Amino acid sequence: MKYFSVLLFLLFFVCCVEAAELTGKITGIKGDMIFIEMSTKKTPDRGDPVLIVLDLDGEIFEAGKAWVYGTGQNSQRIIAKMISGTPSIDMTVSIPHEQYKLDRQLYQAIKAAKLNDTNTGSSVEQVRQALRNGADVNKIWFENDKYPLVHAVTLPAAPHDQKEIVRELIKAGANQEAIDTALPLAVYNKEIELIKLLLHSGADVNTKMSSKSKQTEYQDPSSGATPLIIAAAQQEFKIVRMLLEAGADINATNAWGETALFFAEKKEDARLLINAGANVNATNHQGDTPLFYLAGISGNQSSADGAHPWEAVAELIQAGTDVNVENKFGQTAIFYSAPQSTRLLIESGAEINHKDSVGSTPVFWQRSVDISSLKDISSLCMLLNADAEIKSKTTAEIPAEKLEWDFPLSAGSTALMRAAADLDLSVARILILAGADVAAKNASNQTALTLAKRKADKEIPRLQKEEKTSRKILENEKPVTRDHIDWRKEKYNRRITDIKLFIEILQNSNPVETVKKSMEVDLFKAIEKKENDYARLLLRYGVNPNTKNKKDETILFRALMKMNLQIVPALIAAGADVNQPVYGVSPLLGAAWQGDRKMVKVFLQAGAELNFKFVSNDTKRAGMTPLMAAAAKGHKEVVSLLLEAGADSGMRDKQGRRAIDHARKNNHAGIVRLLTPDS
Repeated sequence: MKYFSVLLFLLFFVCCVEAAELTGKITGIKGDMIFIEMSTKKTPDRGDPVLIVLDLDGEIFEAGKAWVYGTGQNSQRIIAKMISGTPSIDMTVSIPHEQYKLDRQLYQAIKAAKLNDTNTGSSVEQVRQALRNGADVNKIWFENDKYPLVHAVTLPAAPHDQKEIVRELIKAGANQEAIDTALPLAVYNKEIELIKLLLHSGADVNTKMSSKSKQTEYQDPSSGATPLIIAAAQQEFKIVRMLLEAGADINATNAWGETALFFAEKKEDARLLINAGANVNATNHQGDTPLFYLAGISGNQSSADGAHPWEAVAELIQAGTDVNVENKFGQTAIFYSAPQSTRLLIESGAEINHKDSVGSTPVFWQRSVDISSLKDISSLCMLLNADAEIKSKTTAEIPAEKLEWDFPLSAGSTALMRAAADLDLSVARILILAGADVAAKNASNQTALTLAKRKADKEIPRLQKEEKTSRKILENEKPVTRDHIDWRKEKYNRRITDIKLFIEILQNSNPVETVKKSMEVDLFKAIEKKENDYARLLLRYGVNPNTKNKKDETILFRALMKMNLQIVPALIAAGADVNQPVYGVSPLLGAAWQGDRKMVKVFLQAGAELNFKFVSNDTKRAGMTPLMAAAAKGHKEVVSLLLEAGADSGMRDKQGRRAIDHARKNNHAGIVRLLTPDS
């Protein structure tokens, strides 16, 4: 009956291909295998051998489908080629035998375990039955090219079923290769119980996951990785500890040359790997060390799970990593480091003017990813505050792909040229303020202005088109308000306006003064957001520390209101007026009211008016001095400090009250004693 079914298929097949002058004949029968030779009368010397495995019971060979080994194409495409006259195709048709059916039964049982939460245990019993019936536990299935054990580990089955199925397959004699192959997959899927089971069953803890193409856009860290690297890349350090205890190679590498230490984003995880013998100066195929990766990916924020990557950077530095080691491009970690890490690197001796293979320095590569985010320019501010060079020129052309835009930069380009060519206005304005040479030319005779215009000629029409398209989309959406459309329009128009203003700045005869004036608003923003590296840079290069906002508030006042006390000494050093009142309150009076002894001392040392009186229409507080404010609020240490500085305790406010009267009213007995004469 079996051979009769095959002959029916062959009869159908030969009828299909007669038009292509194909001939087919059975050349031999061996067991359950039938050998068929197919050829054409055209150039019979060409063609590749093809193996088609068919299940004539209908389990696989449905609607003319078949699996083809050696070509990667299905049988319909092969037959179509033969009908069109592809010469000399040799075919071997394999008739499934009883063992194949048993193996198929095991495959279907494991597949049935997928998401089988409602019928827990049934899939396990089906697997056991297939194994009892004689299914080959080490048969590699052509559907997925996997061992049954590997298939079981990768299926998202109910956890209990999955573990039991894996246990049954191991007990039935799953070979070492299957067990080893399953381990990195179990780690990738974070299946802790399966990991324990596989390790207990002798899995090689250093088995590597198969390498994927190195031409992929995304550099998957699991490609060619050991279980340890996979776990570290997923921040699964509970699993990392298990694998280390099982003897994992701490310095094994993945397809990209990265070790587990490259992915230790928490200080305790970095310390764990370092203490286990991780090489802090290991290099990947680009020549980067773990420091490059951790310093660059950290950003300025903690991750959702509480990781502070810059703390891991500190662990690397403490363990002796070389902060000035070069990668294959001649660059060091500080070229692309995020703000918190940049600070650590500078403090640890990183060369801020190091030149790479094309002569560029770390300043050259600073970019503001989001022009509205001050944090994006913090690293640049740190470099400039540390006196980084900004006028140096590159010694070779930088290709477009390296710059991530559509044209290269000629040799002799400066950091300002790079920023201008990218219309990176935030970085460009800072460089101009810091003294960058606006008129400098590169080897192609280009200036920052010509490069900015080149980009603007493309960018402005793109923004205008994008705004128009976006508006049409919004107008067709329901519900949508006029505010939505206006906001979107304003966003695009603001960017276009900024670009045009930037071009005007570059054309201006005195660009530094123009930029300086425009950055007064930036100084307010920096201080309110506590971006003090930027604030210090602006103050250093002459931005007015006494400028006021639309509410007539001073920068010093906003610093106190936002509790940004760290920047106050820099403001005072830059010339901020410590006696300029806002809403009738002087900085010293405000600090005394808050009880901030440190700020009171800073203002006193800066020459603040000791007996300044509160100017207000509120008769309850009008005329109050810093000493009265501290006494009323119960700040005993501040009262002592003001008295030592010579504050007049006999002064009275608008209601005739002295400092001691305010203290008595609020039951501050200790302060009353301080203010009592001869006490």
